[in-house]
Amino acid sequence: MIGTARTTDRSTPEIQLLDLIARRAGIGPVVRQSLLSSRSGYQVVGVRTKSGAYVMRLARASRRPDGTLIGSYSRWARLLRQIERLEIAPICLSNGTVGLQTARWAYLACSWIPGKSFEHDRDLAPLTTTLSTLHLGTIGAQLPLTHATDLKRFIGRQLRRDLLHIRKKSPTANLLRVRSQIALAALRSIPPRAGGPVCLVHNDLVGRNIVTGGRRVWFIDWEWAMISRPAIDLCCFLSPFVTSWEHEQFLSCQQVRRFLSRYLSTWSRGEARRIVSGMSRIWQPYNALLANWTFRESPIREGRSRSERFFRRAFRAADAISPVLSGIERNV
Repeated sequence: MIGTARTTDRSTPEIQLLDLIARRAGIGPVVRQSLLSSRSGYQVVGVRTKSGAYVMRLARASRRPDGTLIGSYSRWARLLRQIERLEIAPICLSNGTVGLQTARWAYLACSWIPGKSFEHDRDLAPLTTTLSTLHLGTIGAQLPLTHATDLKRFIGRQLRRDLLHIRKKSPTANLLRVRSQIALAALRSIPPRAGGPVCLVHNDLVGRNIVTGGRRVWFIDWEWAMISRPAIDLCCFLSPFVTSWEHEQFLSCQQVRRFLSRYLSTWSRGEARRIVSGMSRIWQPYNALLANWTFRESPIREGRSRSERFFRRAFRAADAISPVLSGIERNV
C-alpha cells in the first residue's frame, strides 16, 4: 500500500518519524524532501514521487523474551534479504527501532529507485524479464509451503468470504454476487498443484508497484508477497481489475499474447504448459476475486451507474482474454 495520510505538516508525528528514519538511512536531502512532501503516514510501505520510489516498512515494535522483533517487520526483513540478490527490488539500507512520545516503531528503510511509472506498450518486454527472474530465482530456495500453493483452496476461501460480505442491493453488487457463484463452481475442476512450480510471488503487480528506468524494471511494495504459483502473478498483472480506475487502460489480446509468449519462453516446455494451464483454469475465478476487492476498497462504489459500467466493461475484457489463454495452452 502507498501511504494513506495526505499531510505535509512537518510538525505531525508521522512526518517526524519519516524524517528521522530517512536521515538514519542516509537518504539525501533532495530525496528526503520529496519523500516528506509525498503522501505518507503511519502505515507507510511505499512512497512514490514523479522521479522515483522509496520503500520502507513500519510496524509497532513488539519483541520476544529473547529481544528479537516479531510481526510483519521480521517477515519483511527476511523477504528483502531473500530477493536482494535478484536485483529486482529496493536494497535494504538499514533497519532498527525508533520511538516517538506515543509509541515505539520498528522500521525497514530501503534504497531510492529512480524511474517512472509503468507504461504498457513500452515496458512489457523488460517486465517479463524481471518477473521471470523473480519466479525462477526463488524456486531453488527453501520456501515454506503455505495454503496459497493450492490455488483452488486459496481462491475459493476468499471468494466464499467475499460472498458473505456482498450484502448491498445494487446492480454492481448483484453482478459480483453472480460472478462469484459462477467462479466457485468453476474452481471444482482445478487440480491441487495447478499454476506451475512453487515460488515466491509478488501478489500485487499493479502499475503503481512497477517502476521502470531505462531498460530495467523494479517491483516495490512487497506487503502481500507470499509463497504460491507463478499463475497468481500473471493473472494479477493481466487482469482488467488491477488497472487504474481513472485511465481504464486494459491490455489488448495482442499484448497479452506477446507478454505470455516472452514469459513462457524462459521456462521448460513442461513447466510452461503447467503455468498457462493453471492460468486458464483460475482466470475467471481470480478476476471475480479481484472485482470483489476493487468494489470493496476503491471509490468506484460512489457512482452507481459509473461503477456498473466499469465492472461490466472490465468483465468483458476479462472474458475476451479467456480464449487467448486457451489458445496459448493448446500451442505450448
